[in-house]
Amino acid sequence: MSESLQLLLEVLGEAKARQVVADIGTPKGLQDFNRLAAVALARRMLDERVERRAIAYRLAGRYNISLKSAYRRISDALETPLRML
Repeated sequence: MSESLQLLLEVLGEAKARQVVADIGTPKGLQDFNRLAAVALARRMLDERVERRAIAYRLAGRYNISLKSAYRRISDALETPLRML
């Protein structure tokens, strides 16, 4: 499932991919997609050398998650090989 969501994100972009998942997927699928999109955004921002605190606030605001969850997404981004994003 994660590979499918990742491919959807890469091909369609975040907004269109989210719409597709919301239209045909389950709530769990949308939650998984949002998690993947947050990790991908965190990885891009880390690559741009944005401070982790700024990334955490951006993720929290954009994906409506707690700061604790945002820091977990950042941690996931650091552990994910670049080719997976």
